[in-house]
Amino acid sequence: MSLPNIPEIPKIPEISPENALSLVLISIALEEIGLSHIINAEGEKIQAATFAYKSEPSPYDLIAVNESVEKTLRTVIKSQIVTEFKLQEVIEGLTALKDETKHHHKKY
Repeated sequence: MSLPNIPEIPKIPEISPENALSLVLISIALEEIGLSHIINAEGEKIQAATFAYKSEPSPYDLIAVNESVEKTLRTVIKSQIVTEFKLQEVIEGLTALKDETKHHHKKY
């Protein structure tokens, strides 16, 4: 078995720590928007299952929809936990940068 052929990675431009943290915050915000759309779609799925039938849906149909929504929302919750960890890291990074900036700007 041979080793994988890894392409050369182009030089990455310099990004300041502040800009890097801002980019992470932006990615968190975009992720939150995406998750809100998923949650909304799951609500619409429940509404469609409840009101789409000409007659009342069977309990088995409702249970199937509920299980599907529950599975999706569990995945959303897992994603939220990871996002919370990212956000905490950003906050800690910004606090450290703020403290570092204060320390470097003190007049002696």
